[in-house]
Amino acid sequence: MFRRVLALVPLLSATAQVRLKHNSNPDPIPQPNSFLSDTNSQSGSIPSKTGVESVQVTRLQDGARIISHDVGGAVASIGAYILAGPVFESANCPGLGAMLQSAFAMHGSKQADLLGNRAAGGDGLYPRVHKYYINLHVNCRRDEWHAYDLSHSTAEERAKIKSKWVWSLPKTSPVRDIIMMSLTKPPLSEAEVNGLSSSADARLKELRWQRPTEYAKLALERVAFYLEPLGSPRYVPVENAPNLTFQVLREHYDRYTAPPRIIIAGVNVDHDALIIEYENALSKDSKPSAESPSAPVGEDGVDINTEARQYTGGELHDHEDRAKAILTKPFMDTETICAVGWLAFGRTSTQLRRYASSLVTKALLDVVLTNDLRYNTDDARAQSAVQAFYTTFYSAGLLGLTLTSRPEQAPKMFLDVVKLVQDMKNPSQEAVNVAKLNARVSFLNENTVNVQDYCDFLCNSLFSKSDSTMVISLDEVLQAIESVSIADVKEVIDMMLSHPTSFYGHGEMLTFPSIRQLGL
Repeated sequence: MFRRVLALVPLLSATAQVRLKHNSNPDPIPQPNSFLSDTNSQSGSIPSKTGVESVQVTRLQDGARIISHDVGGAVASIGAYILAGPVFESANCPGLGAMLQSAFAMHGSKQADLLGNRAAGGDGLYPRVHKYYINLHVNCRRDEWHAYDLSHSTAEERAKIKSKWVWSLPKTSPVRDIIMMSLTKPPLSEAEVNGLSSSADARLKELRWQRPTEYAKLALERVAFYLEPLGSPRYVPVENAPNLTFQVLREHYDRYTAPPRIIIAGVNVDHDALIIEYENALSKDSKPSAESPSAPVGEDGVDINTEARQYTGGELHDHEDRAKAILTKPFMDTETICAVGWLAFGRTSTQLRRYASSLVTKALLDVVLTNDLRYNTDDARAQSAVQAFYTTFYSAGLLGLTLTSRPEQAPKMFLDVVKLVQDMKNPSQEAVNVAKLNARVSFLNENTVNVQDYCDFLCNSLFSKSDSTMVISLDEVLQAIESVSIADVKEVIDMMLSHPTSFYGHGEMLTFPSIRQLGL
């Protein structure tokens, strides 16, 4: 069985590469022979026998942080991340961060098309929206991302080039044009913002009808952290779209854009060259002034160490006639889509063991759902499916599951899966071992399938405090997964069940009972 599970790794990676090829120019991350060998955990380095360099982090004088890792691939990915995401928006103006991310993604797609490359920001419905960051990516060949090739230069040559570098260069680069300049000259125009605002309703409907379980998970975050920073939506609510004007977005951008709130991450790039590109992108005319009104990190009203206190738990039922709304749906069937979740641990360096335990618990829940329930099926007409999910923030997370069913089956399915979660406190050692293997595969599949996924991982591996250069490496996470025990899984389940259950459902909900009436 051990050999069979490991054999899934290349298959999963190949499948994901094919799936993402149309929108992210993927270049597979070379996997080390063993992520579990002894390494320096503080440096975040992959074992030296893989032939790749270690992760490099630099904090510049203006407060910006540069992180890079050359894994030896042919495609480079560079991302600019600004601490201006949905958690920093006002509770009375939801969707501001998501709208700004959509504007950045639109700008990136246009510029990338001009360069003949493809910058990925997510799918066609909504770009990938991080709770804390607004980001923009560029993916290109590793020999064309910067103005001058420094990858084969000596340290003395690099210093000489840097000393002669001027602010205005005759030759431009994708990094400077697409990412860096976006940090000083936001890609916002009144016409584009008005277009995004007017199309918010259509885009949200596409997400709601075509990917109902994904929409349910996003809506569950608003319910679980109601009116708290983590409850800010990753999409633009229809009712607030008209209020997200060009002026509102520009004010939000100006308030939260400053070098200490910026992270530049690069994969398959030269670290020194990336620093030079950043410094030269900030021209004298575009550098933030000393009187900049931008909110410093830590003084913006958001504390990542208190995320668990934001969890309120809640319940929301949205009844909708999906069969009538989706006229092309086969057999005009009605269905109920639900998402249920509990508070879980986050992924900070201080609770890395608990983060790994949560990953294993999620994988264990998938195993239990597959073995103990018969709802999961490949028959689309059966309309029944249950799937676990684990959404991480920083010091908190949300662990739960989604279910899709016929309305008459939904209440029983819901009670069955909740009972399974409650009975997971004492799993067998065999089940935990299988879950650890699955968690390892899932973690690598989500973060190392292509260069852009790994670029996002590098950014998220940095602590969000402006003066931190500590990195959580792949090795550390995989080692923590390997060391998870039955007691660790029990700790995660106890954490979940000690807080109120959060629930969101849409579709046919008239016959679905309140979970509070069920004692949850």
